[in-house]
Amino acid sequence: MLSDKRKDSRANAAEWLSERGVVDAIGPIQAALAKKKDEAVRTAFLLALSHLGADMSAFLGPEAMAKAAEATLKKAKLAPLDWLLASGLPTLRYRDGAPVPEDVLKAWLATAMQQKQPGWNVLLDLYLDQLAPDDAEKLANHIFDAWIAYDSEPTSHEAALAAATEQAQQMYAFYQSLRPPRTMQQLIEGYFPEHKRKYPNSGAATKGILALAKRADPTHVATTARAYLKNHGKRVAQATALVDLAAAIDTPETLQVLVAAATRLRQKTVQAHAGALVEAAAQARGWTADELADRTVPTAGLDDAGVLELPCGVEGRIYRARLADDLTLILENPDGKPVKALPAGDDDQTKESKKTLTAARKELKQIARLQAERLYEALCAEHSSAMADWLADFRGHPVMGRLSERAIWLGLDEDGTVQASFRPTAEGEFTNAEDDPVDPAAFARIRLAHAANLTPETVAAWKQHLKDYEVEPLFAQLDRPFLTVADLPEGATRIDDREGWLTDAKKIQGAGAKLGFTPGPVEDSGWFDHYRKPFKGANLIAVIKISGASLPVQAGASAVLHLEFCPPTRHDGLGQPVPLADVPPILLSECWNDYRKIAATGAYDPDWGKKIQW
Repeated sequence: MLSDKRKDSRANAAEWLSERGVVDAIGPIQAALAKKKDEAVRTAFLLALSHLGADMSAFLGPEAMAKAAEATLKKAKLAPLDWLLASGLPTLRYRDGAPVPEDVLKAWLATAMQQKQPGWNVLLDLYLDQLAPDDAEKLANHIFDAWIAYDSEPTSHEAALAAATEQAQQMYAFYQSLRPPRTMQQLIEGYFPEHKRKYPNSGAATKGILALAKRADPTHVATTARAYLKNHGKRVAQATALVDLAAAIDTPETLQVLVAAATRLRQKTVQAHAGALVEAAAQARGWTADELADRTVPTAGLDDAGVLELPCGVEGRIYRARLADDLTLILENPDGKPVKALPAGDDDQTKESKKTLTAARKELKQIARLQAERLYEALCAEHSSAMADWLADFRGHPVMGRLSERAIWLGLDEDGTVQASFRPTAEGEFTNAEDDPVDPAAFARIRLAHAANLTPETVAAWKQHLKDYEVEPLFAQLDRPFLTVADLPEGATRIDDREGWLTDAKKIQGAGAKLGFTPGPVEDSGWFDHYRKPFKGANLIAVIKISGASLPVQAGASAVLHLEFCPPTRHDGLGQPVPLADVPPILLSECWNDYRKIAATGAYDPDWGKKIQW
């Protein structure tokens, strides 16, 4: 089959042999590889040889790489990478210490750009395997940072001003015919923001080179990708490439980027793609998507006890950073005494430990914010977990364990009936509101508590408990008013008790952003008419309709209208509003509170219809 006329048959035969560890197949595969020129088949053969432990020097050694690079560069078109090559490529070494010629790196880049596979690229993975491990990471970080910087570079003030001035000059005569006329300066100021938001560059054509970033530092990739998706997520090709890279790196840090993108990203095409990658990663592990989200929370390098060891000095004396209840790190010297900083020193261990400590502190802040958001969504969707899984994934995790102590939980029986409410403590115990011990083994499942699930007396007891023990709640579980469907007209699909509350468009944007609501799609002339917040676990989007505003949001009168819930559709759309009776009760009540809080930035005005911008 290794010599079959069909490409797929040859490739599948090599894979089949390597999966079964048939070492005797090394010779026949090498012989077949020497004859075949098809790139996909060659890649399959090389991967099989690598899995079988064959000597790869004849195909991937320095001499073979140099020869292959010469052939690649004869027909390669590197012009799209001028921005990268102009700044210079890093100096790298092969695993045996030999230097890697720059032409080899250029050939790798040309191949990566041509193949356009920013995530899984088996051939380039094999190339990276030939580098010294530290140099593979160096190359990956260099390419990743350079691509991000190039693609997201903002338009300069000067360029935006020049473009706005040119457009103003073209439109000036028209605006003089209007009453009142617009001055040249007014036109320039009006056009300037649009041109300032434009991107001068695009990394879409060169996204394939991100395959060479697969060995980049996962925490750095996760942090940077998360910021890119938030600020530039509408660039579909680039956002999709970063999601593919995160999935290919496949560490807790990068998988959490996928989880967040699959639930919160506004660009629906990329969100759906991230969701598919989450499902694939979960299936590969035999988990559900929810289990993947629970089991891949990063630890920031902490061990199970919440300790990060930091060797310093040539002698490697161990300093320790201990996780505090507020998720900050308390630094201790080797004698266990608190210190403010690691010792000064230029040795490699001290420098690496300082770098590790800085990264851990930064990562802890991100973990706390992202997981609080995820748990709040689980509260609204009334999601439950098996008690055994929760004990392992939450209480057994150094960071999630601390976060779980700042929330009230419900223990459920097999039928989902609430048996008790409790809170884990820092001492590893479980207690109810009256400080009586609770045995978690008595429960089949667990989920977050809400005032809707508790009696007024129990709510009051828990509030006093949190106050007595000075526990800062992870989010509001007990304090907000509770709205039920019984309080609404039968068959209602919207809540409009704040319709006509007039405020400022900027205030609505600010209040909405704090609560997780983002502007809906822009319609004609840059206007939008609602803010939205997705709840993937419930397959619903909470929609707060407003009188209208423009992007970028400018100060001006705007009115809050009503709240409704719609299923998501393709292309960032909304389905028909669902009956409020079909909305999970806690989700309904929480979003009703959000709706009223946003409206509270203003007040009811009976003449609101005459005062709005649109």
